[in-house]
Amino acid sequence: MDAHYTKTTRPDPSSEGKTYSDHTLLKNTIHCCDQFKEFCKKFPSWSYELGRFTIIDSITYDSNTQTQINYCPFCGQKIKYKQVKS
Repeated sequence: MDAHYTKTTRPDPSSEGKTYSDHTLLKNTIHCCDQFKEFCKKFPSWSYELGRFTIIDSITYDSNTQTQINYCPFCGQKIKYKQVKS
């Protein structure tokens, strides 16, 4: 599976002079299996901050811990992340 994404650097509205990166998964990404595709529809698994598919490991009152995945949790196919220049 190839996960194509773009990286955009934006000004941080909460801190003057600072920026943050936004990694957006492209809609033309073809999922390796229907189970993973349906999972991604029900549970947001793309991390805009990391630019990777993730699984939420733990949730606290303030935030959550995300674990990056490099293989499909359903069929085991390797996920290749490719940044596309915009």
